[in-house]
Amino acid sequence: MEIIVAIGIIAFVIIIYVISYAVNEKTPAPEGCEELTASAACHTCSNSLCSVKKIEDEIKSNVK
Repeated sequence: MEIIVAIGIIAFVIIIYVISYAVNEKTPAPEGCEELTASAACHTCSNSLCSVKKIEDEIKSNVK
């Protein structure tokens, strides 16, 4: 009986995780944060030859 309860709890946690992940994927980024979510990974990367960084830098220089 204890094993069935443990399996039920684990299954419940997995189901809650999958549902919350799916809902989070459908949620749009808040207004004003679109640029932050698009380039968040690029700021942690140390590859100076990355084409994404070059394009991003060109866009920033053209906007200013």
